[in-house]
Amino acid sequence: MIAVEFAKYISQELSDLAYGDNVYIDDMPKEPDRAVMVASDGGPEPDFWLDYRSPDLHIVVRSDSNANWGKEKAEKIHRLLRRKSGFKLGDYLIITCIAVQSEPIALGKDDRGRYKYSLNFELHLKEV
Repeated sequence: MIAVEFAKYISQELSDLAYGDNVYIDDMPKEPDRAVMVASDGGPEPDFWLDYRSPDLHIVVRSDSNANWGKEKAEKIHRLLRRKSGFKLGDYLIITCIAVQSEPIALGKDDRGRYKYSLNFELHLKEV
């Protein structure tokens, strides 16, 4: 599952993030306050002539009541992934990872007053 591979990669590259500890797949538990959720969806219709898949990657960063941690972490993730190409993650060759927005999107506060940020990426990948 591509979301798992990206969750592991982000956890390796950024301090104070750990897959399974505060980096989750497809859903984010209510605790801890500072957390990251990574999910993927099917992306656009596949092209019959191209030998790769194009899923979308969605990342949500949640901070505590101080927005700084979440904003900084979202910006670091954006810089890490926004124009990355030609790398292997698990059983996948990532041909391109392109940010859909030029910076993370502020989603405001959740019902507990914690700030949230969203990032979206288009992927082109092959299973190897």
